[in-house]
Amino acid sequence: MTKKQQYVFDRANLVYLASLAFVALIVAIGLYSVQKASDINKRVNNIFTLELQPLETLEDIKASMYRIRERAGRHITEPERHAIHKEKIKQQLLRMARNKKNYSNSRLDSTEIELINTMNMAWSRYINIIQTQVLPLSRKNQQEQAEDVLYGQGLEAFRKARQALNNLSDYQIQRAEKRQHNANHAYISILQLVLAIIIASLVLTIFLIVRYKQTQKAKKNSDLIIRNTAQALMVTDKNLKITSVNKAFENITGYTEDEVLGYTPAIISSGRHTKDFYKTMWQCIKEKGCWEGEIWNKRKKGVVYPEWLSIMAFRTPEGEIESYSGTFIDISKLKAAEEKVNKLAYYDKLTGLGNSYLLEKHLITLLEAAKFNKHQVGLLLVDLNNFKDINASLGRNSGNRLLRKVAQLLEHKAPSGSLVIRYDGDRFVVVLTASHLSFRRFNEQLEKFVTELNKHTSLSINNENSSIRVNWSVGIASYPRHTTDAHTLIQQANIALIHNKTEKHSCNYTFYESKFSEQANHQYQLGLNN
Repeated sequence: MTKKQQYVFDRANLVYLASLAFVALIVAIGLYSVQKASDINKRVNNIFTLELQPLETLEDIKASMYRIRERAGRHITEPERHAIHKEKIKQQLLRMARNKKNYSNSRLDSTEIELINTMNMAWSRYINIIQTQVLPLSRKNQQEQAEDVLYGQGLEAFRKARQALNNLSDYQIQRAEKRQHNANHAYISILQLVLAIIIASLVLTIFLIVRYKQTQKAKKNSDLIIRNTAQALMVTDKNLKITSVNKAFENITGYTEDEVLGYTPAIISSGRHTKDFYKTMWQCIKEKGCWEGEIWNKRKKGVVYPEWLSIMAFRTPEGEIESYSGTFIDISKLKAAEEKVNKLAYYDKLTGLGNSYLLEKHLITLLEAAKFNKHQVGLLLVDLNNFKDINASLGRNSGNRLLRKVAQLLEHKAPSGSLVIRYDGDRFVVVLTASHLSFRRFNEQLEKFVTELNKHTSLSINNENSSIRVNWSVGIASYPRHTTDAHTLIQQANIALIHNKTEKHSCNYTFYESKFSEQANHQYQLGLNN
């Protein structure tokens, strides 16, 4: 698994774990919300119970007064009755104070505060009537007057106090019911929200699990395809240490994955390329993120082979390079086929020399280089004078052997870097270059080459050491003295050759002169007129 693949795998696991943690968090929040709603409900119920604590009723006071009267008739003195009534009123006032405190500790609104104040004032007035009017009359044994006040002013004050309590209780009941309703509604809403979140989380989790499985399956298929593809793959880290290769890499290079892991791609370097080549390649990768081209590498057995290589750099979201991938194919067969095609198109099958097509192609390049470097180029067109007679007398096979001998002679005598071509039939071309020479010195160099050829007037063409006497004519044209055009240079050498063969010269070579072209044109015009 590559570093990038491991990164994708870790991210998928992280998303999966994060989704589970999210579901757990939502469930915890839901449970907390349910508990909170339950606490709110309990608190409302407690307040409801607290706010409905009953006060002492009129019947309790009447019963107390009757008990006091009976006890007074049975050895209870007036001071004792006064103390008992005082204690009763004290307890009543304590209950009212306690209820008021309980009310104050609850969350009250303005209406409830107003009702509480009204109730307290009503009960205080009722107690005040009991304390200031009923009890003093009772102490004086004026029971009828006490009962008249009790059932008159006292009863009216009690009813008002009781009505105020009932109003407060009704309002508190309504408020408690409303709170209970709101609590229940909040409780149900929270449950619905938690349920919706849990369902959404489960759906999301299932989706992420399915997506993760699909990603894993796609990754597995991708790894399988890459592993078995015909194109070799090599992955390195940012330090160019090889981290993985596929089967095609092993088949092409001969190295197994275990043999190259941890090494740099230099392990398969052929050594054919210069430092400038690699410098340019890595500069392109740094600027564009990729490079593609032909390169020579070496197999495990030491065989050097050509390959078409594509390199791509992978970057982090921050823009830093984290790995490289190189894919390549072995183009040995393609190069061999290309070379074969080139040989058929540009080389003579009989002699192995380049043909006229190769001459035109290379001559253009030579003249451009000569123009840039200010060199001279000389073209010699060599023709075998008696070749037709040799073919007629000795046969075509002997003529072919002679042509091969001439080709070997020209290649042997031509200076290093020269171009030797079989132009057509029994004619050959030799292209020589020179630097920093005058026209005269360059002509002398061309003449010297022809002189060397003239020393070989007989060539052996079979295994019986028999030889054939040969002689040739040579036409010479040069750049830039005569022309700057490749096609014209060949034409001028041909005109010089024709002039040498038709005119009687003391030597077998002729340099091109402009008058030769004028003469050829004149003869051509005469031929047309005749």
